[in-house]
Amino acid sequence: MAALVGTGLVYLLIWRKISRWWAYCLCGAFVGAFPGLFYAIAMPGEDLAKAPAFSALFAVMMVAGFVWGTLVGLITFGAVGRRQQLARS
Repeated sequence: MAALVGTGLVYLLIWRKISRWWAYCLCGAFVGAFPGLFYAIAMPGEDLAKAPAFSALFAVMMVAGFVWGTLVGLITFGAVGRRQQLARS
């Protein structure tokens, strides 16, 4: 599901002709943090009460996803966004 959201966001950036590096980094960070955020929201409250250690696990998932997603956003910018900047100049 996160891959579909990420693909849609990159397509939207290309379609709107947005070629800023930080826009791709933000999209990557959101997509990277999405699975941890989804699991934290989808987990029933009574299960979380039984095993509170899962809160820390979800937080680590979101932080790691944010960092790696940002790096992948930079790579995506280099592959897609940079070409748009060079084509305009």
